[in-house]
Parts: sequence; structure tokens; C-alpha cells
Amino acid sequence: MHQSLFALLVALTGTLSARPFTDVGGKVIEAEFVSIVGDQVTISRDGRSYTLSFNRFSVADQDYIKLQSLKSSATSLQPKAEGKIVLAGKELVLNGALNLIEAPLNEQTLKKTRRNKEVTGIKIGLVLPSTFDPAVPQKVLWVSAAVNGDGERKAGNLDAISPYAETAVPEGWAIITVDCNLGNPLDGNDGHADIDQAIQHQAVAMLSAEWPAFRKSIFVCAGFSGGAKSSFYRVGQLATADLSVSGLFLGGCNENKTEAAKTETKVSGSTLRKIKVFVSNGTSDEIAPPVAGERVGNSADKDFGEVKIETYDGGHVISSDHLKAALTWFSTTEKVVD
Repeated sequence: MHQSLFALLVALTGTLSARPFTDVGGKVIEAEFVSIVGDQVTISRDGRSYTLSFNRFSVADQDYIKLQSLKSSATSLQPKAEGKIVLAGKELVLNGALNLIEAPLNEQTLKKTRRNKEVTGIKIGLVLPSTFDPAVPQKVLWVSAAVNGDGERKAGNLDAISPYAETAVPEGWAIITVDCNLGNPLDGNDGHADIDQAIQHQAVAMLSAEWPAFRKSIFVCAGFSGGAKSSFYRVGQLATADLSVSGLFLGGCNENKTEAAKTETKVSGSTLRKIKVFVSNGTSDEIAPPVAGERVGNSADKDFGEVKIETYDGGHVISSDHLKAALTWFSTTEKVVD
């Protein structure tokens, strides 16, 4: 984004629905996202619109813009007549659009979350490929986000969905994220994991009730940085809900949380040994350098099945090439059961 335009926007007063946007040079402005057409992004400030190149925004803002684009597409795309499900009274849309399902927590979940009485609802984010058929077992990617502060906690797992959907949905994968009404059920990358488990289990129950082949699908857990740490817990949460987890994608991960996850979720060692792990770290990543990824992968090898440790040219950002390679590996080493 040109510095002169940022200076102009900074001089303007904020809008009610504005959020901070950061350009590649680190300058921050408050504006409202309007739309993206091709690589041109329109934002608004005090009723005035400005169109800017997508690549002028920070990586975090690019992910936010992609998420808003997914939300917008959900209102315009029509579902296939033969491949649809209804969840919590809402008919789901296919073709890569974001579906957001909100419902109150059930009585069983409320009992397990009572030490935080502000947690009262569940939010399920679903992105489904155009080939989706609820009567046929699917390949499902369950995404977790980092929680390194209150902003990330409020944004929730939903905020991390875009880069995964961009890569996985064209390959025929369905994407799922689950949050509570406050955002991420965790208050840190492993805090309140018991509350998180109760909410993830309610999501499994809700999806199982409306999606005929849900429990016959194969599941892969994925996360980047702190989201990778949360994914160790997610594996146990899904496995103890009797889902077949075949893979764990750890992007930018610098710590193995297996022991804590086993203690929290009660997942069995025999279950973990059936799960394959793909560890992905950037060669110039200063937060999770390759040596950290190697340490995570080597230590995970004693609990999980086959482990791949790979590096890519880049910093602390997810590698779409590695994610695609990992999903291919997971889906070709495990077959969906009819």
C-alpha cells in the first residue's frame, strides 16, 4: 500500500465497523473491508472507498480478507440439489463458501463448562467442496488456531480457516473449525483444554446427527504455530469421540504437546500409533526454526506412527505446498471406509 494513501487514511476518523489494517511496511490504519475482486481490495473509511492491491496488505490482513470473501460467497452461491445437509436448521452451501452454524450449548456441555459461565454457545465453521455428498465418507480437515493473546482468542479457530480452505477444498477436502460464543474455547494454546474438549465433542454430536456418513469419514487435524500445539489436543478430542484420525499436520511448530494432550483427553497410545504426522518448518523461521521442527518430529516419533519432517524456503508462515503434500500423503495411506 502506498505510504501517501496510508497517510491520508490515518488522517481520517474511524468507522463503527473498522478494524486495524497493516501494510507491508508496518503502517496501521483503521478501515472497513468492503470487497475483493481479483487482486484488488476495497476498504472504506468514513464512507469513502479506497481500492488497493491485495499484496500490499500484511499476511494476517490477507488471511482476514480471504475469510471475509468466503463469508460473502456463502450468501451468493446455491447448494447442489443432491448434496446438501441441514445443521441447526440451516441449509449448508457448497462450492468453497463458508458456513457458520451457531447454537446454544447442550445441557451436557454446559455441565462441563460451568467454571466459565460466559461460555454459552457453539460456533461451527464449515467449508465444503463442490463434490460434497453427506451420504459418502469424506476427507475432513479439522483446523485449530493459535491463542497468543485476547485478540486471537476472540477471533477464534474460524480466523485461521482461509489458508487451509484455499489449499484443501480444491482437493476435495471439507474444512471444520469449532469455537464457542466467546471465540476460541482455549484461553491460551493449551489453557482450559477441558472446556475445549466438551465443545469439540458437542460439535461431533451435532455433525453426526445431520451428516449420515460423518463418522465413517477420515479426519486430519491441522494447525500452525500455536494452532499446531492445539492440534495435539484436537487429535485426542476427536479420537475419544470415536472418529478415525489419520493425520496430524504441524506447521511452524516448536513444541511437542503429546504428553499434556494424552493426560487431558485420555487418548490411548494405541490410537496415536495409527496416526501419521507431517512436520513443516520454514528455513528462515525465527520462531519455529528447522531445529525445533526436527526436535518436535523426533520426539513425536515415539508416540505416533510414521513421521515426516520437512522444511521449505520461508519464514513463520504456512506452506501451502507442504499442506497439499501432507493431505495427499494422509489420504493415500488411509482409505475411506464405505
